[in-house]
Amino acid sequence: MTREQPRAGPYLAERVLSELPVAVVVADLNGKVVDCNARAHRLLGLREGIPRLVGLDDWQPRRGTLAQALRSVATSSSWVPLALRREGQEIELKGRGFLLGGHAEPRVLLLESHSAPHQFAEHSEQVRRLNAQLVIQRQTEDKLRAALRTAEDLRRELVHRVKNNLAIVSALLRTKARAAEHPAATEALTAAATRIRSIAIVHDILDARNESEVLTSKALFTALLDHLRISICPPHIVLESEIFDTELHTETALPLCLLVNELVTNAIKHAFSNRDAGRVRITFAEAEDGYHLGVADNGCGINETPARRGGGSRIVEALAQQLKGELEISRGGGTAWSITLHPSIRRDSSASSPAPPEAS
Repeated sequence: MTREQPRAGPYLAERVLSELPVAVVVADLNGKVVDCNARAHRLLGLREGIPRLVGLDDWQPRRGTLAQALRSVATSSSWVPLALRREGQEIELKGRGFLLGGHAEPRVLLLESHSAPHQFAEHSEQVRRLNAQLVIQRQTEDKLRAALRTAEDLRRELVHRVKNNLAIVSALLRTKARAAEHPAATEALTAAATRIRSIAIVHDILDARNESEVLTSKALFTALLDHLRISICPPHIVLESEIFDTELHTETALPLCLLVNELVTNAIKHAFSNRDAGRVRITFAEAEDGYHLGVADNGCGINETPARRGGGSRIVEALAQQLKGELEISRGGGTAWSITLHPSIRRDSSASSPAPPEAS
């Protein structure tokens, strides 16, 4: 028993025709299109959705008329090359005649045919367009790089100017502090000058590194402690440091520098009254979920009640909160400030191990 084979209906033929990657045209001997696929629509510039009764009149062969060329193709039982031109455009086709049921005259089947010269021309045009796009893309990239360089130069220039302006303000405050007659005014002006100078230190380092946003913790602590030794630290007080080296963003470096300045300044001013020697130890270490800052002295300790809390303590609390820090104070054989920081710190993959203690 034989199984009946399914018949391919018209819809199957249309589907196969539409999915062919080349243009397919069925035309009569006068150049009227009987049927074609979507590729032929685009290639020949036919009106979409009206394939029948649309003529190829705009297209002409290299020699003779279109009707003559189609009749010549229709009489051949093998494929015949046919080139059609229109307004400087040329397409390569191949055709042959066939009989369609119900029609006395043969029809012409035309298929798109890519000859080597034609393919080379198409590929050359594609390469030309790609090269043009690459040129535009490179020009755009060059403009963006130039804009980024300009923006970076402006940021560096801003850092340089801010550094100079802060130095001027700090110098003016110190001049006023020396000229002030009241001790409280002198102390307030000196403290303000020291705080501004700690901000200027960040910009000094950025300017020296030709940077606008990033500096190292080692450079920051070294510069700040050197400044404090020279400006306010008496010879009998020793400042020691042990610093984990990492990269800091300015959003972290500025409040961190102010915080260390405040803690060390308070220790120098209040921890060693009537003492011949003292030591302040500053540590900055990597912690499990951030970084740990410690400032400890071996002085007499600070005994502050809530009612007697000074402006320095309030500044310390505000800066620790800005750095998302957890602040702890212990008293016994001196005062120790312990702050666990959770700032956005950019780590340096080549950061060195903690530096050995430094002492003046």
